[in-house]
Amino acid sequence: MTSDSDRAPQDRLERHVEAVPAPLFWGLTLAGLAVMGFGLYGIVRFQGTGILDVRVRQMATWVVGAIIVHDLVFAPLVLAVGRGLRWVRPRALRAPLQAGLAASALVTLLAYPLIRGYGVRGGDPSRLPLNYTVGYLALLAVIWLGCALWAWRRGRPARRGDPATHG
Repeated sequence: MTSDSDRAPQDRLERHVEAVPAPLFWGLTLAGLAVMGFGLYGIVRFQGTGILDVRVRQMATWVVGAIIVHDLVFAPLVLAVGRGLRWVRPRALRAPLQAGLAASALVTLLAYPLIRGYGVRGGDPSRLPLNYTVGYLALLAVIWLGCALWAWRRGRPARRGDPATHG
């Protein structure tokens, strides 16, 4: 049996989740399905033509492996870090810190192959011509500067009529 005080956080979460407009949800869902369908069409249509060199078995193995690694490693790690951030004080730091960590993780995941130089060929210097480590570090600096400004703005003492102190 749960009391009303135990139920209140769950009710707030349900109201927040239900606040997503159905047309937006379904529109983005259909757009995502269309993109995936286009990708699958390209794989099937151009396999073996030399236009798109896809090894379907290797790709399927990679996709299944990525799903398993996501569910067994990344998702629990994100949940544990998010749960640990509940105790961050002052509370004004919590959302910017969560957003900064999520953005940093995403950027790191996307930049890793470029930083490692996957795809570089000795005879073709134009494959990866830039210093991707510098770009990655610059983007991380921008992310964390934005989060610091956000936290500073949230942590300011509230003034009358200042809508910036509410988010």
